[in-house]
Amino acid sequence: MPFTYSAYTDATKRDLYDYVTIPVFLLGMGYSIYTGALANILTAAVIFAFLFFMALKGGIAGGDVKFTAALAIWFGCPAIIYVMGLGALLGFIWGAIGLIKKRSFAKRMVIFFRGVLLKVLYKADAIPQHDLSEDSVPFGTFLVIAAWIVFFIQKGAMC
Repeated sequence: MPFTYSAYTDATKRDLYDYVTIPVFLLGMGYSIYTGALANILTAAVIFAFLFFMALKGGIAGGDVKFTAALAIWFGCPAIIYVMGLGALLGFIWGAIGLIKKRSFAKRMVIFFRGVLLKVLYKADAIPQHDLSEDSVPFGTFLVIAAWIVFFIQKGAMC
């Protein structure tokens, strides 16, 4: 249930609160130690480090980093990879629909892919760094949706 609350706050306020994320992470760590699932702790550490690096580059917010690590300690590997992939796909679809409604999807994609191409070929910093907050996607919300889907698939409830 705490994750569902986090999905709501991320969707409405664009904020994932530490007072929800950190206790869930600590409970997950305790549970992993108690059950001997130490690989989940390693998975969470790797996910945290990877997303922390992404946050330094500006691709994800800090709340999403901690929130994903909290999910990782409960789901472990490879399930967290499925959660992240499905969450990213759902978030992309949501964002694309929003941009299509504003009639700016094609323009944004051209700017994005041109910037990526220039970065890869010429190591030029060509991706615009303007504020995209009005078009941002609440990634935590889509992580929670994906987590519920993966959870129910793992339990066989959606087969």
